[in-house]
Amino acid sequence: MTSHLFHYTSSESAKIILNSGTLLAGKIFESNDPFEDIELNFYEETLDPETVESLDNDIKYYMREIVRFLSFSNGDYSKWTRAGKQYIEPKKRPGFFYPRMWGQYGDHHKGVCLVFDKDRLSEQVQDQIEDEYEIMQGEIDYIDILSDKYSNDIFDIFDIDFCKFKQKKVYSYVDLFLQQYRNNLYFAKDSDWKNEQEYRFLIYNKPLKGIRDRLFLSFGDSLIAIVLGIRFDQQTYFYKTKAREYDANLIELNRDGALIIINYD
Repeated sequence: MTSHLFHYTSSESAKIILNSGTLLAGKIFESNDPFEDIELNFYEETLDPETVESLDNDIKYYMREIVRFLSFSNGDYSKWTRAGKQYIEPKKRPGFFYPRMWGQYGDHHKGVCLVFDKDRLSEQVQDQIEDEYEIMQGEIDYIDILSDKYSNDIFDIFDIDFCKFKQKKVYSYVDLFLQQYRNNLYFAKDSDWKNEQEYRFLIYNKPLKGIRDRLFLSFGDSLIAIVLGIRFDQQTYFYKTKAREYDANLIELNRDGALIIINYD
């Protein structure tokens, strides 16, 4: 059961997050996985081409503008709460020691990993936006997107049901579509991504609610640790100050030959 969430990022981005006390919910189409840039295909032979094109563009606009997400790795943190120097032992890998994540998102191990208490963060998100947004959260299911099962599951998803569509406005149809298919589309990724161990918040506008250009969410008291990468080469004063401000732990990763050391402040 996931209890902690880990956000790998560059030092520059970490400073923005810590100074503002917020996380930016990104638009899903800007994800680094192109298969999450969902485009519905609208065609109806009873309508004139101009109307079809207009409705098709409206649907694509709403799918791109209203669906947002927060992305983390999930993993263990509970063993790493003792002050002083420790070694990471085999089979006791913490969620802040995923080398691929450091390499891909943590500025090649020169960046920062922010550790959050999942329940506290979830409560913060819900309290801020539940009146305006639908919120889903959970672990990503990793599957082979070349498999017959995947193809069969989503084959018909991308075609518009015109009978349902003509009973609703574009925005309401998109909302209905997301309620029905959001698990298949946004909580399933190709198995090549599985080492990210992603935990996601999926956030999208409720019908008739205004669309914000950018969605910043306060993380409140959910931050519990700041972890500096093995190649972190900056002064640590800023992070020590922020750790005290948020009542969070500061952890520095280092190497001693083949062993990985945690300096826990």
